[in-house]
Amino acid sequence: MKTEQFKNVKLSLIISLLVILYGFALGGLFGAYENNIKNHLNTKAETVFETVYNSDLAIKENIVSKGWEYFKHSHTHALGLGSISLILIVFFSFFSINSTIKYITSMMISLGALGYTLYWTIAALKAPIIGNTELTKETLSYIAVPAAGLSLIGLLLLVIIVIYKFCKASKA
Repeated sequence: MKTEQFKNVKLSLIISLLVILYGFALGGLFGAYENNIKNHLNTKAETVFETVYNSDLAIKENIVSKGWEYFKHSHTHALGLGSISLILIVFFSFFSINSTIKYITSMMISLGALGYTLYWTIAALKAPIIGNTELTKETLSYIAVPAAGLSLIGLLLLVIIVIYKFCKASKA
């Protein structure tokens, strides 16, 4: 197999594969340990039940449930963004462009996928302790915003390059 076209995107391909692996691993953990994970989230909420939740069981149960939903968001984002980033980077690797641009664009796409996936995992773990899902997401925006931005800017660069290359090829 000729791998020259992958020279500048190897690391981003590995990151994308690891994100996909992480998504599958979460799915496996959910299947094997769903109750344990939910109990862990509940136990974390119990430690701050009086101080954060003011002994309000309904609010605590809602937040713990949201924590579980956030874990599922992490799982689906890992599989979705990881797979999309892998496909985009493989596609992109066949374009003849500056190696630095290729490296930076592919890294933006893969690191964005990784960061956004990890954001949801951390949010799942923090929500029961913070006791407020909006505040949890807000306090973790320093992860979510740059990660989403990396993905979006990387994709935008890729689209611009593809359009440029296709327009250039049609004129030739």
